[in-house]
Amino acid sequence: MRRLRSKKLLLGLVVVGAAFIWALFPMEPVGRVFHEFRSPDGRHVITVYRYVMPIALPGGGGSDAPGRIELTTADGHLLHKEPVPMVILAMDEPEWSEREVRLGGLLKTLPLQ
Repeated sequence: MRRLRSKKLLLGLVVVGAAFIWALFPMEPVGRVFHEFRSPDGRHVITVYRYVMPIALPGGGGSDAPGRIELTTADGHLLHKEPVPMVILAMDEPEWSEREVRLGGLLKTLPLQ
């Protein structure tokens, strides 16, 4: 009986500990909007998110921080999401065409569908 009680207590502590760790370190880091690019026709948006760094090192300007880009339609439908090692790489003006967008700094071309 005592053994069963201690196993339940241990299991409860493990679950609470895992929930606490998950709350501190979610699967995807928290990002803040760093910049947005809108397509000339207004149908698509590229949003550059900069990940919030819990500890900032001196000398960094923020643009060397990691982040992600999201390509969405104007109404918010997500078409593409991808991490970037430094948000400065995603800051070149995108080249929009009818079917795709080219991100020069990242050397990527994404379809607009």
